Amino acid sequence: MLRIRKASQLVPSSISQFYDNANILLTGGTGFVGKVFVEKLLRSCKSVDTIYVLIRPKKNFTAQDRLKQLLGAAAFENLRRTAPATLLKVKAIAGDVEQEQLGLSEIDRELIKERIDMVFHSAALIKFNADLQSAILANVLGTKRIIELCGEIKNLRTFVHVSTSYSNADRNDIEEKTYKTKHDPNGIIQLAQTLPSATLNEITPQIIENHPNCYTFSKKLAEKYVMESFSSLPATAIVRPSIVCPSWREPMPGWVDNLTGVTGVVMEFGRGALKSGICESRFIADLVPVDVTANTLIAAAWYTTTQCPRELNIYNCTSGDVNQITWGRFVDYLRKHAITYPTKYIMSYPKFTARTNRTTHALAHFFQHLVPAYMQDIILYLTNRKPIMVKTCKIAAEAARSGDFATITQYKFKADNFKKLIDTVNKADDGKTFQIDFRNGNGFEWDQYLKNYLLGIRKFILKDELESLDYSRVRLNRLYWRRRTLQIITLSSLITWSILTLN
Repeated sequence: MLRIRKASQLVPSSISQFYDNANILLTGGTGFVGKVFVEKLLRSCKSVDTIYVLIRPKKNFTAQDRLKQLLGAAAFENLRRTAPATLLKVKAIAGDVEQEQLGLSEIDRELIKERIDMVFHSAALIKFNADLQSAILANVLGTKRIIELCGEIKNLRTFVHVSTSYSNADRNDIEEKTYKTKHDPNGIIQLAQTLPSATLNEITPQIIENHPNCYTFSKKLAEKYVMESFSSLPATAIVRPSIVCPSWREPMPGWVDNLTGVTGVVMEFGRGALKSGICESRFIADLVPVDVTANTLIAAAWYTTTQCPRELNIYNCTSGDVNQITWGRFVDYLRKHAITYPTKYIMSYPKFTARTNRTTHALAHFFQHLVPAYMQDIILYLTNRKPIMVKTCKIAAEAARSGDFATITQYKFKADNFKKLIDTVNKADDGKTFQIDFRNGNGFEWDQYLKNYLLGIRKFILKDELESLDYSRVRLNRLYWRRRTLQIITLSSLITWSILTLN
């Protein structure tokens, strides 16, 4: 169906007004960004009608069960306390982007076709070590199915596709545009559906070529599918966040509920368990707070629909062109705050070395990560507890390895459209309510943000409240002097051995 896109005759002077009486379909609503997006809409767009969340039923959990879990998350704590009735605006629709017809019932499909006027597609398989088949079926075929559904919706006026700034990671300088690829999305989908997994895995390097992994490759193909389908879509925007990290301000500073992205690495760094990593300290660490990401989705839909519906609008929601920080400064700030606010689960005195040589990192990983893990597992075994440290160490190492393309390569994301969106939002009547301006001078400081990052992990992931801080600092002090004593003993032993050898 060919869509006729017209700019609104009356552009809402506020972003929240644009969402008055809106019926929204959201995929990926149970994810990190999805939770913050839903919470923000409920809290700041009070006249939104209904938010329908496409939720995949899981074993022993229906879509309704998972919706209850979603609304029971800490992100919704303030709403549960102050405006519990608003939570009734969120409805679950059982479905799955990896199933034919999205796994929708006929009743739900008709409801979507008749009621929905905005679609936000955020569902994705975000695994840097995913195989090609899994990545394509979830991220490319899933996007195709959502776009096909959009073609059936009678009064659809907005479509927002959530991509990643690394969708074009086969190049270093990335502008806010789609790039050509020789691959046809439908052809790659057919390969993923018909070839045996083993065969597909063998030819994966030839297919993805210069992409660091199948995830980034699949997101590029998904963008191409959006571009090729643009004539059949309403006002459309692609939002490309970089590495999504805990919240800056909303729903509360430092809020986080998973270990994806760099959060797992940051947690282990703060606990002193991570001593070495592949990273170029001089390169830009392109990180973006989750609330900035969610607000960008909300603002992009408003701006695209009301002011430039005839264009495929792409926004690199990134920090490198807006408010830079290097990986070296990132590590320095984290170490300072890890020492000031240690967790009771600290394992060793925080110290991290960024390395660019994989051989030296492999040696450091063996002696600083694996050997201590084996020693701890021996202690666990001798005390009749399940040894888990080596397994945990290997999982963490694989996660770090699969994502180190972002820390060892200097990507430069141009963000002219994003900066223009920031300026436009700042001029809106309620622009400060939908804050996406995290430039210097607007209240955002990396030092304070990374302090809240660690405190957020401490509170929401480790469930370690600040009441344990005195105990944790005593423990940290003991670990410091234990480390110093070991260093002195080692150095003394080497000196003594050298003297005896010379004699």
